[in-house]
Amino acid sequence: MMTVERFIRGSSKAGQHELLKLAFVTKGAFLSSVVFTAEAHNLIPFSRHFLILALAVILMTISLSILLTGIRDPLCALEDVWARLFIGKDNTETETERLHPKTD
Repeated sequence: MMTVERFIRGSSKAGQHELLKLAFVTKGAFLSSVVFTAEAHNLIPFSRHFLILALAVILMTISLSILLTGIRDPLCALEDVWARLFIGKDNTETETERLHPKTD
């Protein structure tokens, strides 16, 4: 709804889109959907009940550790590796450096 609201108000900016800055809950839901899709195609030899329990325990434990310790998103390390290997992007650069690269 925020995207539509920003578009109507005229304050929509491409860099502020919610899909570009996913929260941990959204990332967990995406990973869970991948796991359940793999289970539906018999690529994972575990039962659906075990996967539900395992994903719930893992995601709740990580969410509690984020709340209690104040750490950043634990999946950022995996995203950095993914971006460097497959996309060729270095996530350490700032948004300003990415939008306005230095030319010598």
